[in-house]
Amino acid sequence: MVALLLATSTAFAVVPARALPVPGREGVSSLLWPLVPVLPALTVPGSAASARRDLERTGGRSQVALRAWFVAIVTAATGLACLAGIRFDLLIVWRNAAFMLGLTLACASVSPRGAWLPAVVVPMLMWLVGTQPGGIVEPWALLLLPGSSTTATWASGLAWAVGFLAYTSCGSGAFGMVGSRIRNARRA
Repeated sequence: MVALLLATSTAFAVVPARALPVPGREGVSSLLWPLVPVLPALTVPGSAASARRDLERTGGRSQVALRAWFVAIVTAATGLACLAGIRFDLLIVWRNAAFMLGLTLACASVSPRGAWLPAVVVPMLMWLVGTQPGGIVEPWALLLLPGSSTTATWASGLAWAVGFLAYTSCGSGAFGMVGSRIRNARRA
């Protein structure tokens, strides 16, 4: 978690506030700072896999409650790390962090080892092809939309809620609590 805070704080300190030219697209430039909240989401896959192993060894405690605590700690650390983006629009920073965290948690509930993939590919696609010439952002590029976009705010809240529910109810991996019940029923 300390590395998460340091990496995100450092990234917010060095990333420029002005639009940068998008590689391979003549006359298209886009802001890079809205993508910095992706960094905390990249820590989830490794943490989710180890959290699952620890939780399976903990007897007598609700796995759902322990996973909920894990998500709460990761969300709080992400929110704290995003405070370093104070020189930018904090609504966009927190909104993007919630979207990426939710997406990564949902993917971690299916495949903890592959959960990093959407956290890398989605922002990359949004930055590379989500902006038209003149700085016009495509409506599907949620991470690049302005802070006044209620659609992006609702989508981010929904993504976080789905990620929270998927991770806490299923655990990390497609064979979390639900999968283990199915396997145990087959053995009996």
